[in-house]
Amino acid sequence: MAGLLSRDANATAPAQRLRLNGNVLAACYLLLAMAMIGLPPLAGFLGKLLILDAARADSQVVIIWTAILVTSLILLVSFARTGIRMFWTGPEGKTPEIRSVPKRAFQMMMVLIAVVAALSLMAGPVMTNMAATAEQLMAPKTYIGSVLKSPAPPQGGG
Repeated sequence: MAGLLSRDANATAPAQRLRLNGNVLAACYLLLAMAMIGLPPLAGFLGKLLILDAARADSQVVIIWTAILVTSLILLVSFARTGIRMFWTGPEGKTPEIRSVPKRAFQMMMVLIAVVAALSLMAGPVMTNMAATAEQLMAPKTYIGSVLKSPAPPQGGG
C-alpha cells in the first residue's frame, strides 16, 4: 500500500496508472490491516480465535493469551499510526483527494481483498480441509506406505 502512494511509484507510464479517490485506497488499507491484525469478522480473527481456543488446554495459557493479545494491540496501534500518516496527513498538512496509482498494483491489492473475503466466507470448508491435513501430517505412516509401495510388475510381454 505504501508503495502505491510513494513518490517513486509515479515513475510508471501514465497509461499504466489509475486515478483514484484517496478514500478508496484508505478503505482497502483498512480491510487489509483488519485482516492482518485479526479483527472480526475477517479470516485473521478466526485463526486467532482457534489458536486462543487451543491454548486453553495448555499449562502456559496465560503466557500464550497475553502474547497474542498484546501483539494484536501493538499491530493495531502501528497500523493506525501508519494509516493516519498515509491518508490524513500530507506534506502540506492535508491529503490530496485524487491519487494516481499503478494499475497492476491496485489489481493485485483487489485480489488480496477478494482472497480475504473468500476465506472469511468459506471458513468452515477451509477449516475442515486444514483439520484433515493436520491429521494426515500427524499420522505419516499411510503416506510413507503409499509412496514406498513397490510398483506392480508390468503385465504381458512385448
